[in-house]
Amino acid sequence: MTIWSLIAALLLLSACSPWTVVPLSDSASAPADPKALVDRLWDSRIVPAVLDAAVDVRAVLDAAASNPERARAQFGPTHGFLLLKGRGRVLAVDAASLSHPASLDVPPFDGRADVTLQLGPVIFGSALRDATGIIRFSDFVNQLQFADASNALNERAARAAHAAGDPASLRGKLVEFAGACAWNPGTSPGQSIVPVRLTIIGE
Repeated sequence: MTIWSLIAALLLLSACSPWTVVPLSDSASAPADPKALVDRLWDSRIVPAVLDAAVDVRAVLDAAASNPERARAQFGPTHGFLLLKGRGRVLAVDAASLSHPASLDVPPFDGRADVTLQLGPVIFGSALRDATGIIRFSDFVNQLQFADASNALNERAARAAHAAGDPASLRGKLVEFAGACAWNPGTSPGQSIVPVRLTIIGE
């Protein structure tokens, strides 16, 4: 091959790049906007996942009272989080707290609080994000966005809870709920449940 043939071959290769540069924003692996992602998944995946996987709160409470370790093995909380559903009567709502925790007496009624629902507008923790496992850290570029996703989930949960009525007006009402909570060793399951669905079913 002559020097001129070699030069011609190099010029041809430089003109035909074997790859395509795609901007990150146009790539399938581009990081998701936390709020937009939550809005897109809330009705289609988040709420159905909680409703499908939630276990009866009364069964969990009874099992935990009898044998906490066996209850943990039986109901298998994911990374310390649990999905619960049930019904109860609202004994009180703490209006002084931004999370508006509502104390519920779960049947059989004895006038004592068995579980607590966080109604918001401010909801604390990442139980809803971590119990479902639908939104993952790999969906984002850093821990801050992952935390923003948890906040967005909590905001949607607060909106769902307030759709049932002003938190203070729920006192004395019989409600049905499904949501997520943290369940750590030595604590009672059902504390600080973040509901994705809250419905008044009686007075």
